[in-house]
Amino acid sequence: MKLIKNSHRHSQFVSALVLTGILSLGAGITLMDAATSAPKQAQPTPGNLNNRPDRNNRLPAKIANAVRQDLSRQQNIPVGRLRIVKAERKTWPDPCLGAPRPEELCAQVRTEGWQVVVSDGAREWIYRTDSTGKTVRMPNTPPGTGVNVPGSVGDAVKRDLSKRLGVPADVLLIVKAERRDWPNGCLGINKPEVMCTEAIVPGWEVTVVRDDGEAASGQEKWVYRTNDKGSVVVLDESASNIGDAGGSKSIKATQIPRSELPPALAKDEVFRAISSGGFAGRTYATILKQNGRVVQVEINGNGATNETEIRRLSTQQVKQFQKLLERQRFSQFKGLNYPAVQGSADFITVTFTGSAGTTRYADSIQDQLPKNLQEIILVWNQIAAR
Repeated sequence: MKLIKNSHRHSQFVSALVLTGILSLGAGITLMDAATSAPKQAQPTPGNLNNRPDRNNRLPAKIANAVRQDLSRQQNIPVGRLRIVKAERKTWPDPCLGAPRPEELCAQVRTEGWQVVVSDGAREWIYRTDSTGKTVRMPNTPPGTGVNVPGSVGDAVKRDLSKRLGVPADVLLIVKAERRDWPNGCLGINKPEVMCTEAIVPGWEVTVVRDDGEAASGQEKWVYRTNDKGSVVVLDESASNIGDAGGSKSIKATQIPRSELPPALAKDEVFRAISSGGFAGRTYATILKQNGRVVQVEINGNGATNETEIRRLSTQQVKQFQKLLERQRFSQFKGLNYPAVQGSADFITVTFTGSAGTTRYADSIQDQLPKNLQEIILVWNQIAAR
């Protein structure tokens, strides 16, 4: 079976697995936890940026006060209700902080300063400042505006996206929120085999960016649909501009037709991958059994051939792989198909089936798949390799 090409950004990860014998008896997959769930560095507490160990990265109090006072005047919000939720050093292209006002002339002199996010608990505003706090501005934001969304809705959206991206919620920024009346209980995003109530559901459409210095550019965004309270949140992939961890554009997913879904797993099976296509045009099923056996069968027009055992995992290794599926939220890909780019040839189509559902992708676009799915593919390829 043709092995799927690993992306360059994961080469060190895969080499480490091979060199340490991830699939040798008694050792391997226990290392998978360390590779895929390395401890994250502690994040500064929102609103208390002075917890940062580097004094040069602390937002000066006079700048924080200048931002809060300016926003208080514009929005008629008591200063005491405003808090700084994020701040980072920036170099602006001119003394106008890259946000000139009408008929304002700005010298082309680079200006050191800060980008500051301030919140009243329900809304967030992005400010730009110089290094002294004498100049503070909200770029492209008319006075009196802000992102007004209930806290429960904003928190629910950030919580979902935080899990998808594997990043802290405080690096996510809501830049747009509008009231919507959705046509049904699925918020207008229907999926096969999911029953939707027909009643109109009032709610919100919320746009989020990852505030890593490119937030103002709008290059990458996630658009969510929610109900009024935020108890239901759905990512609208068609309206989102989603990039993977490497910064490239993600392939848009479609739904796998019900007629093309493979059978559910047998009781003694943990995971199955069906690979078809390529130069040879053959179809193989590779299956991980509950007892740790990894077997492969060739599927032809007359049915499956005899099983060939590739290797046997320990009970602990099987459990580690199941934990990986949960940690990378394999269930979020249920029913999704990531097709090859139009005009592609000689690619292999891979269909993964686990207890949480089935997803399908073309190996030619593996580098453009969601990060969590790529992590699952990398580990599975080590398990399935002869």
